[in-house]
Amino acid sequence: SGALNLFTEPVAAVREVRRVMRPGGIFAGQTVVRPRRGRFMTRFLIDRIRFGFFEDENEIIAVFRRGGFTNKVDLTRNRDSVVFRVQNV
Repeated sequence: SGALNLFTEPVAAVREVRRVMRPGGIFAGQTVVRPRRGRFMTRFLIDRIRFGFFEDENEIIAVFRRGGFTNKVDLTRNRDSVVFRVQNV
């Protein structure tokens, strides 16, 4: 799954994914965090294409917690994106 950052309500999306997962299932994907590049590119993405961002990795973890995942969320940052992996226990 990708583009978790584009959901209007990412917590609701994560909650629904968890609801339909079987126990032991793994939810993995990639999403976008605020670019470390200059402010111009960030403003352009937000204003022109209405591109949403997570502020940082902590915000992504908080979304998973509020969505009902209680175990560790594995994150790997790759420049302006984050790969996530979490298991439904």
